[in-house]
Amino acid sequence: MGFLDNGIECMFCDWVFCNHMMIQKHQIYHHAVVTCLHCGFTSNGLKEYMDHSTCCGINVACDECGDVFHKSAENDTPRIEEHLKNCQAILDPICGTGFYTNVKSWKLHCDTDPTHTKKVEEMRKEKREQRRLERERELMEEAAFEKEDKERRQSYVGWDKIPLEPLSPRKRVSKYDKPEFKPGFKPRSKGQGRAQQQSEQRVREMFGIRSALEPKDEYEWPDHMISPWAMAVKKRREEALAARAERQAKWKLEDSETACGKTSEASGATRVEGTKLDKGKRRVD
Repeated sequence: MGFLDNGIECMFCDWVFCNHMMIQKHQIYHHAVVTCLHCGFTSNGLKEYMDHSTCCGINVACDECGDVFHKSAENDTPRIEEHLKNCQAILDPICGTGFYTNVKSWKLHCDTDPTHTKKVEEMRKEKREQRRLERERELMEEAAFEKEDKERRQSYVGWDKIPLEPLSPRKRVSKYDKPEFKPGFKPRSKGQGRAQQQSEQRVREMFGIRSALEPKDEYEWPDHMISPWAMAVKKRREEALAARAERQAKWKLEDSETACGKTSEASGATRVEGTKLDKGKRRVD
């Protein structure tokens, strides 16, 4: 392969290319050697094999390494092309000076070419430096985390170690203490406050407004807005309350009658005992 002023010349033909990637593709499609396993046809390049496979070739083998590719129902050309890039048209990714027709020549170039070995050594040094920096960063992060964890453990106080503080006594405000007012506040006089309360009371009575401090009764809905089921429940509740009130009145009446009877009996017994005692005393005397 020769280098011309206008580009790169192919070593097998007179074609000239502007970069190594284009000449690598040219080598794969026009100069790589593959063999048809069905009829033994040897094709120069992948393009010739593709034309032959339409009528005959099913399986194909690489002449350089002997790998076999089975042509499936789908197009198997990309897989064969990828193999030829690493076997019969190897482009050196480090030097970028050209491609090699077999793995042996490429390895020989990697071992003997000073430019290649120098670039490989520089890449290895750069890789080692990156690993060293990554390791230093990891160690710094671990040290910072350990320091933060240590400070957190030292500042932590368990609930059983927290001293109990006595509750502050409730402040008692005496009626003789002067109240503290905000600046600009003008307290009202007693007469003015009483007059305002009286006017508010008159307004409430006039419009039927109940104070918020007064107990509020439950709102009673009109009968025409209550469902039959709710009406029946309300009626049963009223009947139960009336029966309960009647029973309580009856019990009170019975209790009062029994209490009156007991008091009358007790008074009679005391009178009889008094007479007996008097008579006895008289007899003794």
